[in-house]
Amino acid sequence: NSGFMNLWDNVYISTFYQLPRPNPGPVALISQSGQVSCAIGQDDREIGLGYNITTGTEAILNVVDYGEFVLQDERIQTVMF
Repeated sequence: NSGFMNLWDNVYISTFYQLPRPNPGPVALISQSGQVSCAIGQDDREIGLGYNITTGTEAILNVVDYGEFVLQDERIQTVMF
């Protein structure tokens, strides 16, 4: 689990300590896999990530919880699962 990254507000609760800090955009990525999150989180294609969240084992919070959270943010227009 790589954690939670909110690029809009510079909040990084993550085990990835050297991810590039791309400019925030209108896309939220919610992934179970930390490796997928890390790969897409580098944003080489400049898709414009605003959030990069991994769900891990979903023991407490799950993908629905995170989805509801990011959909409340008016800056987000697309959610990738």
